[in-house]
Amino acid sequence: MDTLVRSSDLVVHMGSDFGRTNFYNAGAGKDHWPIGSYVVMEKNQPWTGRAVGETDGLHFAQRMNPRTLRRDDRNGTIIYPKHVHKALRRYFGIERSPGAQRFPFNNTEDFAFFS
Repeated sequence: MDTLVRSSDLVVHMGSDFGRTNFYNAGAGKDHWPIGSYVVMEKNQPWTGRAVGETDGLHFAQRMNPRTLRRDDRNGTIIYPKHVHKALRRYFGIERSPGAQRFPFNNTEDFAFFS
């Protein structure tokens, strides 16, 4: 039996596990950089239509508050891919699945991306 996916059931996630440095190396190339971007889309959700996170003019990430999702230079944390993936596991209800338990995000802050 074929299963159809309704557009209301679709969540689109695009991202990369790294970006590129803000400078050229000795070989005139760019190296891996831990600052990148993600796009998560789902129709009619309260968290859509917003951007979370900031960088400065040299592409250095700024600290963000995990609860308010606003810049917090004093008590915030830099957002890494692990934060996005941890939040996605919770959003999809798979954070306690065997796979998630096998590959845990220990000591990773909880960001309220989908609140």
